[in-house]
Amino acid sequence: MPAFGSVTQTSNVNVSGATTDAAQVTISRDRATLRVRRRDGSGFSLNTVDHLVDGGTYVSPVTGRDWDEGLLIDYGANSATVMYGAIDYDSNDPTDWMAGGYWMHVRGNLQAGTVTGVEVGAFVDGPEISRPASVPVSGTASYNGIAAGIYASQYGTDVPGGTLGTIEVGSYSGAFHAVADFSRGIVSGSVSNITVDAVATEPDGSVYSGNASVPTRLEIGAAAIGSDGTFTGTNVRLVDPRFSFSSNEGSWGGRFSTIDDVTGDPRAVAGTHGGSATTTGGTAVRFIGAQFGATPNF
Repeated sequence: MPAFGSVTQTSNVNVSGATTDAAQVTISRDRATLRVRRRDGSGFSLNTVDHLVDGGTYVSPVTGRDWDEGLLIDYGANSATVMYGAIDYDSNDPTDWMAGGYWMHVRGNLQAGTVTGVEVGAFVDGPEISRPASVPVSGTASYNGIAAGIYASQYGTDVPGGTLGTIEVGSYSGAFHAVADFSRGIVSGSVSNITVDAVATEPDGSVYSGNASVPTRLEIGAAAIGSDGTFTGTNVRLVDPRFSFSSNEGSWGGRFSTIDDVTGDPRAVAGTHGGSATTTGGTAVRFIGAQFGATPNF
């Protein structure tokens, strides 16, 4: 489930006590920094001066403002961290920004090729979603934006053209849509038009990579909106016409903006989602990501 301050969500394999307490983004004149602090007191940080390997400035697909995105990497003999992050901001107001992304942190004797633990996480942060928000008590609002994250799957017998036991790891992105029914105090959504960028390793060691659009959707069921503008739900499901599922579960959460649009609705909603599913053919997938949407009157 998500944690609040900003909104953070993690999934861990063989990492004792590594449930993340909070991820925080700070922005200064020359850098943006992501700091992750876990409940056990450990953590790590990445910044755009020391760890940026690829990035650029674009037009935000959500708000039309400036949009910086980049890939950050930090590695050593015993750990490696890779993070994708994006910042949507007003170029005339350095205090008006929102950031989101996801990371993977790997531990082990990496020089020997031994991995003992993997942590993946997603986050959103920014001044307008880090404090309690007042939300309307009537009416509805629609939010459109983007979602992006990281996933891993192991093929069963039902992957078209796939080899049993193949491990696929990659990133995904798609269109995020949410509807807030303030009169009922609920919000629900979906992620569609998903594209994946993946690397697949077959049991014989053969490696393939590529990107493609997939028919997968994430259906995000209704969550109750709290009086402070936060919400959490345990009803995220994978939908894919290629598969039937024997298990399918997930959670999501987020915050509404403390800033209203011209109609009086919160101008944005942001948060994280994650889950896992297994098909009847034994294909297993785990995923985690972040989502950000805005009203048409942002």
